[in-house]
Formats: sequence, C-alpha cells, structure tokens
Amino acid sequence: MNNEEKELSTKDTILKVTLDIIKKEGIESITIRKIAREANVNVALINYHFGSKDNLINEALKILIKDMQQLFNTLENNEIEPKKKLKIFLLGYVEILGDNTSIIKKAMADTDKLFQSQLDLLKFVNQMGFGKIKHLIKQITNIEDDKILTFTMFQLVGSIFFPMMALPLVEKGGPIEYKFNDDIEGYIDILIENFFKEY
Repeated sequence: MNNEEKELSTKDTILKVTLDIIKKEGIESITIRKIAREANVNVALINYHFGSKDNLINEALKILIKDMQQLFNTLENNEIEPKKKLKIFLLGYVEILGDNTSIIKKAMADTDKLFQSQLDLLKFVNQMGFGKIKHLIKQITNIEDDKILTFTMFQLVGSIFFPMMALPLVEKGGPIEYKFNDDIEGYIDILIENFFKEY
C-alpha cells in the first residue's frame, strides 16, 4: 500500500468511525479524542485531514447524503414497474431512517444548528427528491393536479416517517400489539395497496 492509499484509508476509517458514533450516540457526543481513540489514530492526524470537528462531522454526514441521493435516483429507473419501484424506494427509505434516527431527530429538534451537509440534503430533497416521488405517483395514478400529487407524496412519506420516528416514544406509554419493524415489507405492501388500489 502506497502513502496515498494509506492516507485515503486512514481518512475513510476516521469518517466511518465518526459516522458510527453519530448514529449510535448522536452528533453532540462527538469529540476529536473519542474519534481518535475509536479509529486508533492520533488527534493531530484528524486535524490534519479535517481541520476541525465541525468539518469532520460535515464530511461524515456527506456520506449519508450520498446514500439518500442514490436512493432517490432509484426512482428514475424506468426498467422497473412503478409500484415495485415505489416499494424499493420505501424499503430503502426505512433503512436510511432506521440507520440514522438519532441524526434525524437531532436535526428536527435543533434546526438552527444544522451542518452545511444537512442543509444540502434538505435542499436536494426539496428541489429534486420530492419531485421524483411526485413524478412516480403521477406515473402510477395519471393524476395531473400538482396539489393532489404533493399531498399524496407527503401522506405516503409521512406514513413511513411517523412510525420510524414516533413509535419508540409511543411504545413507552404501554405495549403496542404490532411492532413496526417486525414486518416492514408487509407494512409497505399494505401502504401501497391502500394508496393505489384503484390504479
């Protein structure tokens, strides 16, 4: 392994460790010393590669953004039947939400302290992602009215987002007969059937 490959590998390791800590403990728990310890590197090396903790967090979050952008790009695959494409998207959406619940909850609770990469993701979702979902709904339903497409899109995405974000809180109030994570695919099948049964 040459020096360039070793440097890239070290940088990637630091990013992976940072992202793992963010996912498990939240952004607020990130310290350069903790990352250095977990990545088995020294603090100076982290500062060399990233310059600051905020830059490091921002770069780590860009990995999540790339995953989200790739997920939205699946909506453009015209070789897959629209309802199946929607199911693939929603399953991927559940996976991303599940892997990043703490990041999303923190972003929702503290909108004044978002990193640039989080703002870039929100901009992408608003400008491109929502449009891709609406276009797919239009393919399935042949509905032309933008207001109806927008409302349907929010209802559909919200039907996934709410259980993923709120169910752990609701469960603290007492046992719930059905655990969302027990049959995510079945949940999505029913969701698509209920939304689009006449199409």
